[in-house]
Amino acid sequence: MDSNNNHNGNGSGKIAAGVELPPQMGRVVPGVQAPQGSEPPLGVPTYRIYPQPEVAQPEVGAQVQPQWQQPVYAPQPTPVAPAAGQGANPLILILSILGGLFVLGVIFAVTMAFAFSNIFGGGANAKVGSLVTETQAVALGDAKLVVVNINMGVGDLNVSGGASDLMNATFSYNVAAWKPNISYNVVGTQGTLQVEQPSQRVNNPLFNSGGNARYDWDLRFMNEVPMTMKVALGVGQGTLKFNGLNLSRLEVNTGVGDTTLDLSGQWKQDSSVLVNGGLGQVTIIVPKDAGVHATVEGGLGNVNAGGLTVNGNTYTNAAYGTSPVTINIDVKTGIGNINLIQEK
Repeated sequence: MDSNNNHNGNGSGKIAAGVELPPQMGRVVPGVQAPQGSEPPLGVPTYRIYPQPEVAQPEVGAQVQPQWQQPVYAPQPTPVAPAAGQGANPLILILSILGGLFVLGVIFAVTMAFAFSNIFGGGANAKVGSLVTETQAVALGDAKLVVVNINMGVGDLNVSGGASDLMNATFSYNVAAWKPNISYNVVGTQGTLQVEQPSQRVNNPLFNSGGNARYDWDLRFMNEVPMTMKVALGVGQGTLKFNGLNLSRLEVNTGVGDTTLDLSGQWKQDSSVLVNGGLGQVTIIVPKDAGVHATVEGGLGNVNAGGLTVNGNTYTNAAYGTSPVTINIDVKTGIGNINLIQEK
């Protein structure tokens, strides 16, 4: 099509706007079509339509030459990567398993080294003798906050609240060299309490020719005083009842043996709890009325959660998010099961 604006002649042959014509003729828009030999009025746009040329038909029997055709592009299919696990190299899988076992072996070795460091470490050999039971009381003094460190290499440890002093303790042992070391000092308003087992070793400490070694601690702490506490266990059982204590931070490093942490009851403030598992089962009893948010990572063993909501490796109770007090628990497992149980 072409468009002309001329100054002479009369316009004729109007075609209504919007009329659809064959594709080769285009589409007519508002204006005037001028037939051959005539001109439209001045200022009126014209549109001249050219007819589609006729295509000659081949005669009957004539040989038709093939026409060139535009090649069609056919895209090549994109290679699809094999799904995960398909075609995996068995050698790589075996090496991965061996690598995991090696890591667990390192964890076990470190745990055992820590557990026995206080038993077979430096110092003269000690012998099993008569059973001694003694009590110790530590006064609070002027402290408004107390940092407590407990380090026990071998034996059974019990911790609880309800003491009239900062600490009331009962020690039972039949190795004289293992008489517990207790130190307490106050700087300003902060007190630091250290309770630890001496490093003297015993030949075959659990089954000595002079008799079975016995080492038991029963430590009771004041409920009212704010405190942080760190507990390091070696070989033996731990029964740690922290309910009622005013703890803002707690760290428990278990060794070889089963350990129970009782966090049930009423809590006065938010608290963070870190548990590093060793070799043995760890049972944690969590409160019902205080919010609980626990994460469990690593290690070899099962996690059993009773009365808690499970989301991946995160465990929460019904009070989490609504209670004014929250207990955040972070468990780094070793070798053994983890039991998370909500109090009834």
